Parts: sequence; C-alpha cells; structure tokens
Amino acid sequence: MQILDVGCGRTKRGTIGVDLNREVRPDVVAEAMALPFKEGAFDVVTSIQCLEHLWDPPAQPMAATMLALEEFARVLRDQGKLNLVVPNFAGISTLIKWLTLRGEGMIGGNGPEGYYLLGSHTDIYQVHHLLFTPRNLRKALERASFRDIRFLKGVINSNLLDKIRILIPKSRHDLIRVEARKRTI
Repeated sequence: MQILDVGCGRTKRGTIGVDLNREVRPDVVAEAMALPFKEGAFDVVTSIQCLEHLWDPPAQPMAATMLALEEFARVLRDQGKLNLVVPNFAGISTLIKWLTLRGEGMIGGNGPEGYYLLGSHTDIYQVHHLLFTPRNLRKALERASFRDIRFLKGVINSNLLDKIRILIPKSRHDLIRVEARKRTI
C-alpha cells in the first residue's frame, strides 16, 4: 500500500513524506499544490495540520487549499482514501480564546469561502492562513471531487474539557478529523 504524507514535518506517517520545509528532511521537497507524482500513484493521502498553512499570495486563501485538495485527488487511485486533520475555527478552545482575548493576535476576516487568519508567527511555516469549520471543509472536499466524507472524533486541546468530551459535539472539537474517498468518474 502506497501512502503519501503531505506536510509531513519531522514525523512521516506514510511510505513517502512531502514537505516544503527542507529543514525537516522530507523524502520529497515539494508544495502540496504541485505534487511531483503521477496520477493515481497512491492508495492513501494523509495530511495532518497542513492545509491551514498553504498560501497563494495573489489569490484568496481558499485557492491554495483547493489546489492542494485537487492534487490529493489527482495522485490518489480510484476509490483512494484521504485522511485530513485541520484546526477547527468553531472549536471550543478557539471560541474560549475569542471570548477571553477578544480575538487579540487573531488578525483576519470572514470571506465568502470561510474564515482566514494571518498569524503573527515569526516562522513562515507556522502561520495559519485559513481557518476551517466542518461546513467549509466539506464544501471544499466536495468541490475537489471527494465523496463519502466522514467527520471523525476530533481532538480537544484542554485536559479539563477533554474530560467532558462526550458533552461537546464533534463540530466543536478543536481539530477536525476527516476521512473521504476519491470520487470516480
């Protein structure tokens, strides 16, 4: 089984790890929006907390995400599986930060494609350019030809809140975990 990990960082979760940051020593240095692999080369594409970091300066923030999702679909075989994890802008911890800090340090806006953020990090690889909700992520996946989209149990970034996870709906977990299949023509 061929597994591609896009945005692997230092922790490769597949047969081949791809990252734009040379310092993390991926198997292949490439952008998620232009993967150097042939069509249908992989059974599974995994991308853990990568999509929110993509940016295509002349375009809207969602444009880079759409290019990456279309590339994921291109390199997946028919019926291939996509595993994604992205931060949830509607997550309980983010909501608490907004309420307590009044959004301080969270510069950005709300556009037709969803929420976006231009962070204040000094490391260019750590800036979140796009914030996802289950709704805008589902729309993006459908536009990129994915089907059987399943939202899995997410992650809550608080030990206290994690203890009452059963009371917090999946739509409010801090990380969105998704599984989807490539739609065949």
